[in-house]
Amino acid sequence: MTVALALLNQTDTSSLIAWAGVFARRCGEDLLILDASVRGGEGESKWLDPSEERSETAQVSAIRALGEASFTWVGDFETTGDTDDGARAEAGMQRVAVLTIRARDPAELILQATATHRASLLIIPRNRADRSTSPDFATQRTLFRDAACLTVQLQPTAQTKGIELEKLLVAAGGGSHTSAALQFAKGCATGDDAHVTAMYVEPNVDDVAELVGAEILDRTLRRSLRGDADAVQRRVALSSDTAAAIAAEAEQGYDLLLLGAMHHNVVHRILFSSISEQVLNAAADITVAIVRPPIALPTKFLRRLEHSLHSRVPQLDRDARVRLVERVQSSSRWDFDFMALICLSTFIATLGLLQNSAAVVIGAMLVAPLMTPLLGAGLSLVQGNVRLFRNAAGAVVRGFFFAFLIGFACGWLIPNHGVTNEIAARGAPRLADLLVALISGVAAAYAMGRPNLVSALPGVAIAAALVPPVATVGLCTSFGEFGIASGALLLFLTNIVAIILGAACSLYATGIRGSHDHGSFADWAPRVAIALIAIAAGLAIYETMPVREISPALETAFRTRVEREPRFTYLSSSTNDRDGRRLILVVVASVEEPAEQMLHDLMRLAREHGHQAEELQIETRHIVSGSWDTPGEASVHAVPPG
Repeated sequence: MTVALALLNQTDTSSLIAWAGVFARRCGEDLLILDASVRGGEGESKWLDPSEERSETAQVSAIRALGEASFTWVGDFETTGDTDDGARAEAGMQRVAVLTIRARDPAELILQATATHRASLLIIPRNRADRSTSPDFATQRTLFRDAACLTVQLQPTAQTKGIELEKLLVAAGGGSHTSAALQFAKGCATGDDAHVTAMYVEPNVDDVAELVGAEILDRTLRRSLRGDADAVQRRVALSSDTAAAIAAEAEQGYDLLLLGAMHHNVVHRILFSSISEQVLNAAADITVAIVRPPIALPTKFLRRLEHSLHSRVPQLDRDARVRLVERVQSSSRWDFDFMALICLSTFIATLGLLQNSAAVVIGAMLVAPLMTPLLGAGLSLVQGNVRLFRNAAGAVVRGFFFAFLIGFACGWLIPNHGVTNEIAARGAPRLADLLVALISGVAAAYAMGRPNLVSALPGVAIAAALVPPVATVGLCTSFGEFGIASGALLLFLTNIVAIILGAACSLYATGIRGSHDHGSFADWAPRVAIALIAIAAGLAIYETMPVREISPALETAFRTRVEREPRFTYLSSSTNDRDGRRLILVVVASVEEPAEQMLHDLMRLAREHGHQAEELQIETRHIVSGSWDTPGEASVHAVPPG
């Protein structure tokens, strides 16, 4: 493990090297200096050999001065190996090596070197004179954002000798970055005389403001340091100017001021100026370190995934992204056009379901507008756009209730209706329905961003039916067929969850991202995405479970209904899948064929007991040798259409 220092185009490298040596000693690790102060070249790295260095530059003098502080300057870390680790540790010696990097943009080579040499800490210089448009500032931003290890952006004073870490001040504002700053300070402040002071600034709004600040500070320390929290001194300041209060406290003889990182993007720095920027400008007489915690494993995985997708999947250019986002946002709101299409598509779907017409139901799928707000919900998850998510969710919820009421009214008003095959087919969702909806969401989002593929959207709408299940819920509720209604509602939930997830995956893969790269991405989006994944997993498990067996209560109801007929005897009932349909088979003994009314009554009993079968058959066994139980000639009768 090493401590790495990135040297950019800095006028004062001696202070940076001296501070890096202090941190390396406190960490007990070797020091790797990545010298990228000279820009240009084709992108190459070379170890600096101390025996060949003739000119006594400020940088070389600072490195040689580290030798007085228990460091050994070696040519590189690759050939010297680790054979002398035990001897060096016993003597209290660490190695220092210099890797010169020559490139127009050295950030990538610096990141590679920190990964190769397993850097536990990367120190980046911070120069208040750097402009937001300068190459050095761009490199600092890239390193601070992308380095996997603990990262510190350091603005040192001119002091190079006698650096001590006995009095450290941490501005504790809360959050993961404050926790990283506290933990780093606690690790650096070793020794009997060293101590860490945590400071919290509370607005002086009433007479209990200081007590409130003390409570917040204590909670922050215990969450960040747990058992070591009591070893940290506390300081609460009452002020409306946070940066000025921190700078004033820092002037009270502290060796180092540590801040948790906040908003290091260019736009925020220019327009708003974060607390970190304000403190850096105000605290000119003390070394300031801005601490960013190591990148979490999920974030590393996402970045590798982004890199892989970017190199393999065609990415949307800027104009295509603008057109896609504008189209989805404008079509995801609840307005008169959306309401009109929902009503019309639901009327068409309801009539098609009652007529048992697959063609009419397909026509309703093409008219329904629900696919676009689901794509909007997927886009909002990728962007972290809570306003778009609310608009899309509101459109879907309102659309569901309008479609449900229309289906319920049609089922109540239209006479001579019943459960058709088209209605029954939507009462028992399966895993295949979830997979179809997931793939449909991927296809719809992919086609939406490419004008030459828009013709594929009608096919996607047919594949992932959204309005017919809702119309089925309304119809079956009016019929009193609550088993089918619950199954259709489950199918609708399956479709919307899978389409949102599929759309989010597709948009992410084609280059849609959130607007902020560093730390401020809305935390609601990952939570919602995880919740949707959990719901989808639960639905998948439920929909792959074996068909529910005949319950004792249902079997008793079957027996009672069958034996109401004087010449019929109930024998058994069972359930299975046949040709992809859920089937109940009732076996009776009789010398007659059952009437259609018995078929309908048995199916009605099954639905009343919550069984989501799509078909019921009665198998009639005839008398052979005077015994009902002896298998003989049998005939099968299925529930007729309608």
